[in-house]
Amino acid sequence: MSVMPAKSSPLSNNFYNKREYLKELVKRFDAVESSGRILLMTMSFDPDEPEIMAIIDSLERAAKRGVRVHFNIDARSFLHANGKPGPDWRHPSRFAPLIFNDELPTTLQTPYALKKACLDRLARYPNVTIAITNHPHAAFRIPFAGRSHIKLAIIDDYYIISGCNLDSPSYIDLGIGFIDTQTSDTLYQLFTGVIERTYVKEALHATDQTIQIDSTARILIDAGVRNQSLILDEALKLIDDAREWLTITCQYFPNAITADHLHAALQRGVKVKVLFTYLWDYGPVDGAIQLVSQFIERMRLPAGLFAYELSPGTHKIHAKLIASDAGCMVGSHNYLNAGVRFGTAEIAYHSTDGTLARHMSQKIQDQLIGG
Repeated sequence: MSVMPAKSSPLSNNFYNKREYLKELVKRFDAVESSGRILLMTMSFDPDEPEIMAIIDSLERAAKRGVRVHFNIDARSFLHANGKPGPDWRHPSRFAPLIFNDELPTTLQTPYALKKACLDRLARYPNVTIAITNHPHAAFRIPFAGRSHIKLAIIDDYYIISGCNLDSPSYIDLGIGFIDTQTSDTLYQLFTGVIERTYVKEALHATDQTIQIDSTARILIDAGVRNQSLILDEALKLIDDAREWLTITCQYFPNAITADHLHAALQRGVKVKVLFTYLWDYGPVDGAIQLVSQFIERMRLPAGLFAYELSPGTHKIHAKLIASDAGCMVGSHNYLNAGVRFGTAEIAYHSTDGTLARHMSQKIQDQLIGG
């Protein structure tokens, strides 16, 4: 389904790595006048990081000036802490609060108390709307089922689509920003509705969305319906359309159907570069899962697809980029079917501009070289 096509082309764009993105939010929030607007959406939220607390401080300063603020985090922030799923059976007082409840308890333990305190601090202002999206309907739900994985910032007529959560400033990540009043208005209308409804799938009527920007660019939005993903469908087409080169960045090796399409690209002569984090660098639990997954994939796929795994202890990639001579895609989607099976709300910017794709690919390469 297409919503409110935005006919005006972006006037300018900027690329951001993770630290640049976090700094850009503070700079732009502080520049918004009292009649302006801010909308910020993230899945993970870790105010223990000074860079993240700086964003909360800037949101409060904006709220004091009278700026209209919408701030959304996903319920997974209270189901999952510091990269470790709750409950932590060794410390019963640290049970993840939404494991047992569909609403947050009055008393919270660290690290959840600080998160809630930041939200309460902003919620004091009448011009601020705070939402914890996709509360679980049942205890002991799978933490990543039904989540909103969307990362989006709208500051007046400027919008940024990225893979950047409000956590882990050192991660290799990527965002892209545009000045475009019409597209910003369209996104703002759509996602204020999501924040006010608190359940993405319901707010989007279980329908994936397309916002057409111009003849070469559009924004794709997954509503979070199980086994349905417009973004994954288009990502696989983008891989299939590559003829000379293709770069894809992933937290983990892109297995299953994505790997099949990458393999097909390699077989037709495309220079395929799959950049992904060393499997044990995400900890023992995720590392063990990836060990099994990669073992299966390495048994059936050519070694060339694994040639660009990062060295141990160097970088953690969180960027979600596909770039090729056919165009590019960047946003929140991991381009894997795993999240799709559980129903995950996502956003992505898609362009058929090959020059833009090369610039975005270079932005990732620069982070790997300079990090």
